[in-house]
Amino acid sequence: MSEAKSAEDTVWVPLDSLRVGEDGINFIGRIISLRQSLDRKGRPYFYGFVGDGNTSIPYVAFREMPFKVGDVIEVRGARVEEWDEEVRVAIPTRAEVRRSERVDVAYPKVFEEEKMAKIGEIKSGDEELTLEAVVLDMERSQVTVRGRKRDLLKGVLGDETGKVHFTSWRLTGLELGGSYRIKGVYVKSYRGRMEVIIDEWSTIEPLESEKRIKLPKSYLRNIASIKKGGGGLDVEIEGFISYVSPRSGFSLSCPECERKLKDGICAIHGEVKGFYNLRVWVRVTDNTSTIEVLIPRVVAQKLLNLDSGELLKVLTESPGEVGREEFLKIIRKKLAALPVRVVGDVIYREKRPAMIVAKSIQPIKWAEIKGSLPTLDDFLGGAT
Repeated sequence: MSEAKSAEDTVWVPLDSLRVGEDGINFIGRIISLRQSLDRKGRPYFYGFVGDGNTSIPYVAFREMPFKVGDVIEVRGARVEEWDEEVRVAIPTRAEVRRSERVDVAYPKVFEEEKMAKIGEIKSGDEELTLEAVVLDMERSQVTVRGRKRDLLKGVLGDETGKVHFTSWRLTGLELGGSYRIKGVYVKSYRGRMEVIIDEWSTIEPLESEKRIKLPKSYLRNIASIKKGGGGLDVEIEGFISYVSPRSGFSLSCPECERKLKDGICAIHGEVKGFYNLRVWVRVTDNTSTIEVLIPRVVAQKLLNLDSGELLKVLTESPGEVGREEFLKIIRKKLAALPVRVVGDVIYREKRPAMIVAKSIQPIKWAEIKGSLPTLDDFLGGAT
């Protein structure tokens, strides 16, 4: 049977008709995005989105994909599975994949226009975005991929809405302080830190002088918007401390990075001689929502106007829960219902609400808080 005859006899399934559990299906689609990664055993695989004129769908391919974004491909022998609560096409090694000559396969309407995005609005999982941003920090780094060392760039991007970490696999095209239009980036989260990825398929263009990014003095946002996503570096909120958590206290920490030790081992610096590190956990409320805030030792000491040694003495001189209650009493007396301005980095946690690690906390007057706060009755749910 000729190849042309075989193609005519193939039953092509529209992407919007795919159902989880189907196997051996055939489809035609246009590659919307094409990324490469490694599984836990170091084996390469490809993933992204494929679409037709009706819809788009994520795919993963466990075989070579010698194509580029925009190519139309014919796939025979794929299966349909559920991944991250979505329908996804899996292209196994046994599947047949080839470039199609068909030109009638359109992009889904959602991908027809360039997806411009602001850093303050992005979220993990976003793909094929275009950002206009300034490079605020950048350094060259090196990682080992499949036993080979690769150079990359790491740093911070900013625009008028926020700041975000970035990793670039392209070593040219970016300069510290430059403003750029960066097309074809995607967003991921690692240990709660949001990051923009610039890869080999991304394009970088310098912005003309009149379009260069002008950064604001601060990134003041309401708490509800922070929980939805967005670049989370140096975010500023205003509200009042509505709760001081009993989790507050001292933990044995690394003297280099202040990370909590596990069996005397720091995840970064190995076996070290730890010290008792003060951490205060609170919740801050504004007129839109409430968010958990971790206050590290140096920031906490300044806010409380107390040396951590004094607080540790309270804990150690009184037995058990008596000392702990006295410790919490001191902190709550100073912090409860205190109006504050918090600047810090947002951590986006899986299956848990976002939180902020404070870099600074400044007590302010109630009148300084922008936006009306809930009344006491609102906050207590009307309880008396």
